[in-house]
Amino acid sequence: MKFFFTHSRRKQRFSKLENYLNNFQQNSYIKNYIVSNRNYQISNQAEFNSFVIFDTESTGLNPKSDSLLSIGAVKVINGKILPKESIDLYFNDEIDNTNSPVHIHQIRKADLKNNGIPLKDGLEEFLRFIGNSVLVAHHAKFDCELINKYLDQLFGLYLLNPVLDTRKIAIRLDRKGMHTDSVSEKNYSLDQLCKTFNITPVSRHNALGDAFTTAILFLKILKKLEIRDIKLNKLLI
Repeated sequence: MKFFFTHSRRKQRFSKLENYLNNFQQNSYIKNYIVSNRNYQISNQAEFNSFVIFDTESTGLNPKSDSLLSIGAVKVINGKILPKESIDLYFNDEIDNTNSPVHIHQIRKADLKNNGIPLKDGLEEFLRFIGNSVLVAHHAKFDCELINKYLDQLFGLYLLNPVLDTRKIAIRLDRKGMHTDSVSEKNYSLDQLCKTFNITPVSRHNALGDAFTTAILFLKILKKLEIRDIKLNKLLI
């Protein structure tokens, strides 16, 4: 099942979702999310003024088998990061993940037990937060596939928002026309791009911290895109 789709594929998805709307009569949050995205159209860069930059932390690097531990997200409106418009969610559904790399994501079982909420509640909050904003992430495919796995299990739907990947955009800026498979991953990691763009990372390997770091990177990338006259609607994944 493919989790990412172009604008035409989104329209096909919306036509199918029309049949599902009745299933969410008792869940206004999900229904409102579907309706708000159903007719959302993007025709040019001028319409890109509301973004949600987000990141996830998980128990591993395989979205099909690993578990979602946290989501951090912050809004960028009209070119400005809004620190007060942010969420920092931890989930307590699968605390007993003994192989989880705590040394990387810094999330302990006690953190999930004391601060975590059920995935169902957290994903509803996430959908309310993002609305029909454009989603932005670094390695967005992984984050979206991980979230989509649980959205499918719990609600029977997937993220409907347009999605941008800061890694892919950075590659486009540097290597126009080059196939991404031939690009060295280490040159386009979040850490390396922070060095390239002279950014001090915010709480690395924490979902909200990485979301803020990616937001700063995204704004710097936007300036380069404007200079190159590259439209964001051409960069959706």
